[in-house]
Amino acid sequence: MFPALLLIPLVALFRIFLAWQPAGPSTWLMGASPLAAVALCGGLFLPRRLALAVPLGILLISDAVIDAHYGANFFAASLLARYVLLALIGTGGLALRRSLAPRVVGILPTVAATLAGSVFFYLTSNTLTWLGSPEYPQTAAGLWQALTVGLPGYPPTWLFFRNELVSDALYSIVFLACVRLTQPTLGNEPVLASR
Repeated sequence: MFPALLLIPLVALFRIFLAWQPAGPSTWLMGASPLAAVALCGGLFLPRRLALAVPLGILLISDAVIDAHYGANFFAASLLARYVLLALIGTGGLALRRSLAPRVVGILPTVAATLAGSVFFYLTSNTLTWLGSPEYPQTAAGLWQALTVGLPGYPPTWLFFRNELVSDALYSIVFLACVRLTQPTLGNEPVLASR
């Protein structure tokens, strides 16, 4: 499990690295931080007492570093909403863990749950941004703008969504591979972390 645990702080370091890159060639990487996958895999595989605290704590530290770099307000309502959404995704991972009869996790349920978490995070966070941002008209067209092209002068939101889906899927596959390589197995599947 140790290699899988290393993936969580690596995501935080990757987020910090991306945030400190100048706009331009690295724009195609915008949103390529697998936040939903970190939360879901934490719920699926970490011991219950650490399942939400470790992933969310490490992401919180990376947010603090990024916000300090940009001089942003760390205590913004949008940050709280993001952590509530990630905690819900992590709780979904805990629920999925409980629903698996022989206490095993396969690649298809893990990736499917991760992608569902990604879609949930994207739709909910962008809808909340639309509701709370005066730059978006409070109409169906404004919501569509928030979900697709975003605000003028910024990369389109669909780009963030695409990168989120890809990075979340890849992260969950790598996380599961690390768990399989280091955990005792039951058949061909890894046994989950202790409850």
